[in-house]
Amino acid sequence: MGMFSLEVKKMTPSMALEVLKFSRKRGADCLAKVIKQAISNAVNVKKMEEKSLKFKEIIVKKGPTLKRWRPKARGRISPIKKRSCHLKIVLEGKKGD
Repeated sequence: MGMFSLEVKKMTPSMALEVLKFSRKRGADCLAKVIKQAISNAVNVKKMEEKSLKFKEIIVKKGPTLKRWRPKARGRISPIKKRSCHLKIVLEGKKGD
């Protein structure tokens, strides 16, 4: 199972980034980008302390699927489904000065 099987929600955001950096799962890079952006927004916009941040909720919902086709032998086609998702991360922590 590896490190990715550990629940990311129970970790601090900085620890979750370290775990996701070494994960081999396909969605680990996307999740890491969203977590970095959430930390940046909390620190720069909301003026929160980075060390006090914790995950309040992480939601992954199914997004739209792009349907494409690939030609095959004898004039046939096979479908390709390019799936996407919606990620929502909410952080909580105490305000800095």
